Amino acid sequence: MKTFRCKLCKLKCNDKIDSHIIPRYIYKWVKDTAISPYLREAVNPNVRKQDGETKNQFLCRSCEKIFNDYETKFANKIFYPYVSSNNVDYEYEEWLLKFAVSQSWRMLALEIDTVNDQLAAKLNKILDIWSDYILEKRENSGLHSHHLLFFKRTPDLPTNKEDYFCERAIDGSIGNRKSKIWIYSKLAPVAVVSHVKPLKFNGWRNSLIHKKGRLQGFQLVTDNVFNEFFIDRINFYINSHKKITEKQNKKISQAF
Repeated sequence: MKTFRCKLCKLKCNDKIDSHIIPRYIYKWVKDTAISPYLREAVNPNVRKQDGETKNQFLCRSCEKIFNDYETKFANKIFYPYVSSNNVDYEYEEWLLKFAVSQSWRMLALEIDTVNDQLAAKLNKILDIWSDYILEKRENSGLHSHHLLFFKRTPDLPTNKEDYFCERAIDGSIGNRKSKIWIYSKLAPVAVVSHVKPLKFNGWRNSLIHKKGRLQGFQLVTDNVFNEFFIDRINFYINSHKKITEKQNKKISQAF
């Protein structure tokens, strides 16, 4: 049987499986609460998908289970309570930090091939540090800070694309501009952002994840570099959806 080397534990394994980059229940929630049961990717808006899940074969079965345990706790203790109540008031322990690091690990592992070789070499070192933390080989994830953002939700489904992106879009990338680098994963109305360079950004209030603590109230981000990046992501999403053909619009209308 053909073996492969797991990207997390670095061991040779023969049980390579499909790994979700964004937790599967995020896609399920977006689909189950949508007017149309179809998801759409911004890169190719004329291809309608009922799943939309980005997957990769990074992990062995044992390591995937480690990630799944943290994702399940996040789903039960934060994600589903938030989308049901629109309130932010959650006590947490180290599982939340482990979830945030594991989510940023997945996104970085997926996107690292999109950056130049010099930056990739630095980011691979960060992957190794985060791997050791996830595998409990070290007590912390380095000096990087990890943040959780909640987007305020409207009582009904959003009627404009800007609000739709903030409340329901699934997105992710390596942010790299103006001497700042971060890992960004948007899980519909929640986002995980890990600061890479510098290790901690100014202008982020009430969003930092500690080993244990309490999330209370919405966050305030006055970091202009990140805010410009986020506006660009919204505009990319809107411009991509302008490319939808008349034929595809008809299909969507028939699905309502």
